Amino acid sequence: MMHGGDIYNSQGLPRQGLLDFSTTVCNSLPGFEARARRVLARLQAYPQPYSRGLSQELAQAFGLAPESLLATHGSSQALRLASLALPGPVLLEDPCFPGYGRVLAGHKVKRLPGPRPGLRPGLASLIQAIPRQGSLWLANPSSPAGLVLSLADLKALWQACAAKDSVLVLDESLEAQALKPLPSLLRQASARPGLLVLRSLTKGLGLPGLRLGLAAGHPALILRLAQHQDPWDVDSLAQALGPWLALQSLKPRHKARAQAKASLLAHLAPLQDMGFKAVASQTGYFLLSLPKGLPAQALAQRLSDQGILVRPCESFGAWGAGFLRLNPGTGQDNQALALALAEQVLE
Repeated sequence: MMHGGDIYNSQGLPRQGLLDFSTTVCNSLPGFEARARRVLARLQAYPQPYSRGLSQELAQAFGLAPESLLATHGSSQALRLASLALPGPVLLEDPCFPGYGRVLAGHKVKRLPGPRPGLRPGLASLIQAIPRQGSLWLANPSSPAGLVLSLADLKALWQACAAKDSVLVLDESLEAQALKPLPSLLRQASARPGLLVLRSLTKGLGLPGLRLGLAAGHPALILRLAQHQDPWDVDSLAQALGPWLALQSLKPRHKARAQAKASLLAHLAPLQDMGFKAVASQTGYFLLSLPKGLPAQALAQRLSDQGILVRPCESFGAWGAGFLRLNPGTGQDNQALALALAEQVLE
């Protein structure tokens, strides 16, 4: 599975001076290093088994009952636990995060394609295709296209899943990338069966190397997930910082994402006549359609050789050979990317 953010050389050391547009990591967290130093001594002891204290603190931060939330080793572990706790048939929209296919390798999976790249399947089509006694996995916002479902649509999908004795697995890991407050079912996750909400608590704070996520749902479903978790999956540093990170994640950062995106789009605008076209999204990241005859994978490799990382979209499907997914950087970095793209056409 291809993933962005591989900044390391063959010795496992970070390459210096890279410009990274390849991930969906965003924002930064002032004061993190000082706070982390104060709790480093926690690494001298085993973590609390099953992160019970942290799960309670996170539940309080998000307005949930303690038994309705499980702290996880990043949202990626939450996905794997969901796959183990929900063995029935699965419906995925296509395209979707390639990691879903990896954790669902042993499941009967149906993929429902959107009408064209950048669009998700219609609500009626999704509802009709929901399997009985299975699950529907959706990302809100979606990846790679950055599309957001309305609260009304989310509730309709939840109700449709419940009517078929299925579960809506709602992945909100990219919540911090939304340009407006995200329609979310997180605070309703424990209300009744049929819903599991997953989040990352570090990606949206610029800390992907600190692995911490959560799964929220009806207590009976959370118990099923917990049965597949090992005692020390969430490390001591994540447990110590987790309550503070949860509170930081609740602070709105939508304006900063909108400004970063506007900067990158402004630098890319002169490239439209060359065949580079940004696809509309509701997130900071977006798809960039490439000029004909310029394969995404080859372009990504040439840019990487120049110290610029981008995400080619072949791993999302064959259509992705003509697209990059871009996540904005600073104004200076955005300008450097635009110049490098233009050089690829002018050479």
